[in-house]
Amino acid sequence: LNYREATPDLDSLLAWSLDPGISDAVAALPKEVSEHLGDWLRPRLDTLTPLVVALWAKGHAGDMLAVGLVCTLLYGEGRGRRQEIFQARGQFTERFLGGAKIDNAVLRAYGKASNAFAERVLREGGQGTINAALTHAEQILASLDLKGLAAESDLLHAAFGLRLDQFAKTLKKSISGSAIQPTLAALAALQRHQLARVRRDQVRTAELSVRTCVWLHSEANGQESAGAMIRDYVTDGGFLDWARSRIWSGDEHEAVSQAYQLLTKKVTERREVLNKQFSHYLPAVARGDRLGNGIWPVESALDALVAPLAKQQQVLFLVLDGMSQAVYRELSDDLIRNHWVELQRDGGQGPECLLSALPSITRISRYSLLAGDLSEGTSADEK
Repeated sequence: LNYREATPDLDSLLAWSLDPGISDAVAALPKEVSEHLGDWLRPRLDTLTPLVVALWAKGHAGDMLAVGLVCTLLYGEGRGRRQEIFQARGQFTERFLGGAKIDNAVLRAYGKASNAFAERVLREGGQGTINAALTHAEQILASLDLKGLAAESDLLHAAFGLRLDQFAKTLKKSISGSAIQPTLAALAALQRHQLARVRRDQVRTAELSVRTCVWLHSEANGQESAGAMIRDYVTDGGFLDWARSRIWSGDEHEAVSQAYQLLTKKVTERREVLNKQFSHYLPAVARGDRLGNGIWPVESALDALVAPLAKQQQVLFLVLDGMSQAVYRELSDDLIRNHWVELQRDGGQGPECLLSALPSITRISRYSLLAGDLSEGTSADEK
């Protein structure tokens, strides 16, 4: 190997620094080696060389990644204008760099490179290899009285909890009538964090809660027909009832759970008003009045929807007993995530639906569906 090939780049040094005992190994280097570390590193590290040499000289070779992650937060653009960060920088450089005069731009570049390295390790499934460094970075921030600054990191574990705190705070305000934009920003911060990939269900429920809150902020439009109310339920109501069932279960984070309780109460109050309005249109449904395009009485499904398809190709007609619009919303969301495709007829006005018979019980609705006629019977009759 020639000299340049034998000189490590920053990524390889960061990976090497994660091995236990590295700080002791550097401390044990002979004097004639340690005094010339800069000459060895400079061909690949360039302006970062004095920073790395200062770290090693202070016994922090094994803390390279943790220090880099802290640099990202301490030396980001515009951070120095905050007095507490300006003061913490002095403590930080004295403790980890021996007071070496390192330009802020160099510290910022080192932090950016360290952050990118950690993100690559996480994408490749190396969470376990950098957990200790993530924890140590949080400890460094705490020692500088900047524990809250962790919230600005997309990597540190503490940041996810702090972002949940912020999400709960803004969501409560939005539920009570304040602008939705801060809550959207808090949700985006949760989605950006690396733990969002691990805690998918928690983040998904947060997404549902925000969409539900957006609906609360929308003006209630009074629908003037049974068909219009059914169409509105297919478009929004089924989703809201699914979201409400998820939100009602709460969250392991206490403040978020409290926000969900408040949201559930508000949504339920408004949904019950709409349910009562729809009850006034039940006579029209019972009479069999025409309700508009895309709303099919359950007994017409075979003739109107299945038979035309069956004339073109074989069709599997799957009946899921008791399928509500809310359950369908949850199921279709999962199917789409697993690469299924929902088809709608050309020229349609959005998703179509079947309207159950009254009363909406199996021996009437399912029988009418399979018989193609409004009546009732048992499973033996259906066969």
